[in-house]
Amino acid sequence: MQWVAIVNGFLGEVTQLDQALLTCSSLKELFLGGSNIGDKEVEKLLCLAELTCLELSDTQISNKSIELCVGFEKLEKLYLYGTKITDECVDHIRRYKALTILGIIEDTLITKRGIE
Repeated sequence: MQWVAIVNGFLGEVTQLDQALLTCSSLKELFLGGSNIGDKEVEKLLCLAELTCLELSDTQISNKSIELCVGFEKLEKLYLYGTKITDECVDHIRRYKALTILGIIEDTLITKRGIE
């Protein structure tokens, strides 16, 4: 499976469908933008080691999720618009070895000073 779109991902308890998603070890791209996903749910995603693209825009994630995502060694694209991330997570982002596209410009708490 190459593409997955989740509209209301991880609301409350993990459902059977969500559990099935977590067993897709070859999943490459995951789009969770606009869902209620938070740090606790991002931690559950770490079993998806093949992810190259992760969309977390307009979710409830914080700096903790950015630190957790360092575990996605193949992650090339990360979208974080409209999240609560701050300048404190920039050092973690710099540790993403494969990252080539980072979407953080709009609606985050990261300042221009933080990315310099």
